[in-house]
Amino acid sequence: MAPILLATVEDGATRGRFSPDGRFIAYEHRSRVFAKPSSLDGGVWDVSDGPGRDPHWSPDGAYVYFLNQRSLMRVKVAPGDGRSQFGNPETVKVLERQRVSYVAASDGRFVYTGLPATASAPTEGQPEVETSPVPKVNVVVNWLEHVKRLSPNP
Repeated sequence: MAPILLATVEDGATRGRFSPDGRFIAYEHRSRVFAKPSSLDGGVWDVSDGPGRDPHWSPDGAYVYFLNQRSLMRVKVAPGDGRSQFGNPETVKVLERQRVSYVAASDGRFVYTGLPATASAPTEGQPEVETSPVPKVNVVVNWLEHVKRLSPNP
């Protein structure tokens, strides 16, 4: 079945993500992150207030996360007057590598790909900076078949 276009958020918009409550869409457009009501009625918020890409919502919808050059950023989302208010961007973590992918886990932590495994201890008032080499990742395919062959019970 072919995808069906419900509506155009903005010409050229990419990486759209619905908020957990379904009320908003955060998306990337021209190297910035924006949000607007999922009804597409009402205002548009420049969430990143500068360069930004790859938006994600926190599981509880309280934050919009995005990447800004070498930093993971977040913006607080506070309900108000029948619509949400978006705060100012703040740095969550400074990254050693510019090209990364991430996802916000339900416990408030993050899963990163393309990043070092450990980080240096942050100095007071400064965000954490990634400093160690990238670990090797092994992908094992058909592992269950291999376990069955090694098992003493067929």
